[in-house]
Amino acid sequence: MRFAIVSLVLLLLAGCGSGPHYWTKSGATPESFATDHGPCFKDATIGYGVGSEKAYKACMLQKGWTRIQGSANAPPSVPHFRGPEDDEDFKAASPEELMEKTRMERDAGPRDPRCDQPRHARAPETVCR
Repeated sequence: MRFAIVSLVLLLLAGCGSGPHYWTKSGATPESFATDHGPCFKDATIGYGVGSEKAYKACMLQKGWTRIQGSANAPPSVPHFRGPEDDEDFKAASPEELMEKTRMERDAGPRDPRCDQPRHARAPETVCR
């Protein structure tokens, strides 16, 4: 029983310490990201709204980009950009929308850690972006 409780606490703490993933590269700019991101997104798109995040990530890694993770309430301190994180992102966002999401996150400041909880578990006054 004690092991189960300790395991649960560690699992919860690990979840709290994680944040969204980003792409970074030495000297990265929005323009350099767009130059590599656009073709990788297009090449990884299989059909309208269907894509492969594995193909996208492989393409970005080949172009010298590295994946980093932000904290639960703050993005990384180095230049960072968002790309698709799973196959569903190809349905939900165009390359331009993902770039806009990066700009909005950067301009908005620290993220409320309560936003990492499922929507039904958040307090009603919690505003997430």
